[in-house]
Amino acid sequence: MRRDWDCGSKHGLSIDKESKLMREENMIYTVIWQDKNKELQATKFVGSIDKRKAWEDIGKSITAQQGLVLSMVTGDHPAYFASSFAADSA
Repeated sequence: MRRDWDCGSKHGLSIDKESKLMREENMIYTVIWQDKNKELQATKFVGSIDKRKAWEDIGKSITAQQGLVLSMVTGDHPAYFASSFAADSA
């Protein structure tokens, strides 16, 4: 499982700037998606407060990585998958 919590930061955004963006016109989302190897991934995404626009933008980004978006949740949340626990018990 890969957890990429720096998608917003690739644009050089600090936590303070991300908070400001959320108040103005953007929202932070946690996106659950399946990669080309059919493994589940969780990614933080900074997108539009319009959930339809955000879904479309997230979909384009994930599709470019040959992935499939499964879920989008507002906010920055940890995501746990069965593979996380299987690796811990080894």
